[in-house]
Amino acid sequence: NMKLILIALVSTLIISLSGAAHKDNLKGWISYQLKQNIVDLFIKDLVDRCEGIVVEENGRGVIEQVAIPPEHKKKFETGLRHRRVEFTITSVDVGGDINNERLNNDEATLMADLKTIEYSSDSAAPVRDVTTYFAKHNEINTWLTSVAANSNGLCSTQDIGTSYQRRSLRILKCSTNGKSSSKKIVFLDSAIHAREHLAPASLLYIIKTMVDGYKSGNSAAKNILNKYDFQFFPVVNPDGYDYTFSSNRNRFWRKTRQPYGRNYGADPNRNFANNFGGPSTSRNPSSDIYCGPRAFSEPETLAMSRYLTTLRSRLALYISFHTYGQLWLTPPGFTRRLPSDYNEIMRVAKAGASALRNVNGNNWRVGQPANVGLYEAAGGSYDWVREVLGIKYSYTLELGRKWPAGMNGFLATPQEIA
Repeated sequence: NMKLILIALVSTLIISLSGAAHKDNLKGWISYQLKQNIVDLFIKDLVDRCEGIVVEENGRGVIEQVAIPPEHKKKFETGLRHRRVEFTITSVDVGGDINNERLNNDEATLMADLKTIEYSSDSAAPVRDVTTYFAKHNEINTWLTSVAANSNGLCSTQDIGTSYQRRSLRILKCSTNGKSSSKKIVFLDSAIHAREHLAPASLLYIIKTMVDGYKSGNSAAKNILNKYDFQFFPVVNPDGYDYTFSSNRNRFWRKTRQPYGRNYGADPNRNFANNFGGPSTSRNPSSDIYCGPRAFSEPETLAMSRYLTTLRSRLALYISFHTYGQLWLTPPGFTRRLPSDYNEIMRVAKAGASALRNVNGNNWRVGQPANVGLYEAAGGSYDWVREVLGIKYSYTLELGRKWPAGMNGFLATPQEIA
């Protein structure tokens, strides 16, 4: 029985993974939330001397979240107290937290496999339903192609370029009018930041809900697709995204994977040609907020910008999905200054946040990043869409848990997708 064989194989894999003791698994590592107001090179050096990982810098380049191996706990905390840096321990086993996420995802993947076998016809190659777990980039692209092939002409795919490591940048387009459509477009993207797995998973769930709803005659799906065309770009940064699946140590990787000397990657959401190199960016290639040597230095952001420019006359709404925070971020993100149309963009954002609250009961904060507890940040995609392409309604959504949640804010379970 194929189902029993699969269960046995995956169960064996899960047991072997949970027992692994590789140094990259971060078993017993401690995560810290640091409270400091200035860039302190001593703290960066302390993290390095303790063989730790910097997980999060704030907009000013101040280190906020780190992970430290257990054998250096005393040394690290002594150093923090010496510098009078306040800290909170947010996890006493980072590797265990990541392993739990991976085990939950393995189980969800197994269930998707079993469902695929049960419902696939003998003549068709089975395609796993990637909306129920955190899938890798190639699986997502395969699924997008399958969605288009089985959409009765509603959807099509287009590869708009390739990443630095030659992965296809695939978009799913949904239109009731086909290629001749002149309707306004809603464009949704995700996984600009590699470690934010819940964002692309949520976007895939939206695709499935909308396409299946339209095919089954759901009035809400039909009404919105009769009014607008939708385009989805689930994985903007596929090289970085797949890299986060490679080991526990790489789970919190944020940037692309293009090499810069001894370092890798730029922050794609600091790489757009809008106030490039401004607030909350770094010129240091080792930084998580490295903006790159120039705007659109990353093939992923360059391809995306060129494609969006072709949609300029039809683009009605742009939303970039991120995690985490339960924040509906309004433009501009590079300043605290309120825009002239502040009331209108806030009206739409508050309506969206209210709709989300009606579904899951979560109270999302709405406003510009620096005005809702974050920071000014230049070179972001949604600012570029608004400032350069001239699209009024351009937003960033921070899904998942409330801010701050430490490193675990980037971890999620498949149950959170819906």
